[in-house]
Amino acid sequence: MKGRRQKIDARRIRVSQSYTIPEIARLLGRTIPTVRSWIKQGLPVLPDTSPRLICGEDLKNWLSERARSRKQPCGLARLYCCKCRRPQRPKPDSVGTSELTSKNVKVSGKCGACGTQMQQSRKLKDLPLIIAAMKDPTQGQASLTGYSNALVNQLFEQASDQTDLNASQKGKSNVH
Repeated sequence: MKGRRQKIDARRIRVSQSYTIPEIARLLGRTIPTVRSWIKQGLPVLPDTSPRLICGEDLKNWLSERARSRKQPCGLARLYCCKCRRPQRPKPDSVGTSELTSKNVKVSGKCGACGTQMQQSRKLKDLPLIIAAMKDPTQGQASLTGYSNALVNQLFEQASDQTDLNASQKGKSNVH
């Protein structure tokens, strides 16, 4: 298994300076072929320069745009699976929460596709929305349970009651 690659620290790039390919590789901890592949992917190079020069501002902007385009928002009902490399729905019976801080909770569960453990920090105020989004449609019950904080249990009950109320207004009934 490969080692974990470190994120690029764009703060090290000086926007007022131009860099050669080996300088960029050394500065960012990448190889020269990697920087050359970035150029093929669209990293702007200053015209008519030998050796090739890359403007620091262009490099910083290109790397930040590349990182922004690779982000995959999870939404409320999904967690990011590192093995699948994309947001996945967790298995309903595996989802749980634990307190991180007074404002954040950790939502964890097993990937519905590959079974890998997933976890993500979420805001406590979003917990009712997360509960409603992760509600298992086959069982009719919210799958987030076992939280020790009284406030979270209260939010959980409110979200479940609200979901039950919405379902009964639509002519559906939930069996508990």
